[in-house]
Amino acid sequence: MSQHHQVISVTEIWYSTWKIFSSHFIKFLFVAAIPLIISSLFMWSTVGSFVVSLKTLPDPREIFSASSGFVYFSIIAFIIIIISQIWGAIAILVAAVYHKDIKLGTIFYKSLEYFWSFILLVLLTAVVITLGMVLSYIVITLIGALMGLVNLSYLKDYFALLNIVPALLSIFILFSLIFSPYFLIEAKVGAWQSMRKSYRLVKTYFFPIVIRLVIAYFIVYTLAFILKFIPYVGETLSVLLSVPLITIYTFVLYSDLKPKTEITNNAS
Repeated sequence: MSQHHQVISVTEIWYSTWKIFSSHFIKFLFVAAIPLIISSLFMWSTVGSFVVSLKTLPDPREIFSASSGFVYFSIIAFIIIIISQIWGAIAILVAAVYHKDIKLGTIFYKSLEYFWSFILLVLLTAVVITLGMVLSYIVITLIGALMGLVNLSYLKDYFALLNIVPALLSIFILFSLIFSPYFLIEAKVGAWQSMRKSYRLVKTYFFPIVIRLVIAYFIVYTLAFILKFIPYVGETLSVLLSVPLITIYTFVLYSDLKPKTEITNNAS
């Protein structure tokens, strides 16, 4: 017989989150800042390349031609920015999972272990969400057709409400897979297996998890929004604080639930 266990409170999660964040502040600041710096450098370099090309080319329309140096530089810059963002996302997860032991200089190196599996995880998540939305649209279309056959007024009054089903399904999938990256990194399992493990963990405590995560997102992103009003450094500060805090908060919740779910599964 399955037995549910008490989920860690929001106050306890925030206490542990702040303890980890403050104790390893330099690590998280470093990991959050590097992708931001790289992205900013290449974005501004692309703008600079555009301005230089505009001034040096005899015909401004040649800027977007196949032989334009600006086009090649923009493509390379875009690829580097994407890679840095993916690498940074993995690194912040690695820093959270291994915050006690990992050294500052090895975080990005260790993150390379999970690079391709993380990309596969993102792609599989996108595929699952897309398939879920397609199936839900097929279902509501069939329901709409039946409504129309029975009574057109039903179709007019209620069909619009059914359109929220795909959005709700996408939200359900996202919350169900929220712990996948942590399983991927801590348990060192494949992308698909990490998704399955996350789903099994979340389904046991779905509503307590959703409530705790929604509260966290509201608090952190409200703080990030307020920080953006600080001149010059507001945007940067909002990213440097919000990304580590959300990552650590989710990790603390995951760490609390994982052993409880294992006990529940063994008892069932």
